Amino acid sequence: MDRSDFEKKYGRVWNTDELKNDFDVVAFMAPFVEVKRKEDGQKGLLVFNPNPRYYFRFVPLGKL
Repeated sequence: MDRSDFEKKYGRVWNTDELKNDFDVVAFMAPFVEVKRKEDGQKGLLVFNPNPRYYFRFVPLGKL
């Protein structure tokens, strides 16, 4: 599956460099990544795909 397939299915998708720009990683709990969004400090979870490495489906904590 390529990036456009992920975007069609899940919406916003980040590669590793984009993830570093937008989030601080708090913890990995495969297949999830706990993050803190730099823009507003919102903590949440992303799902990640190992190969190709994409992060997607951001869900703010407290909204699970």
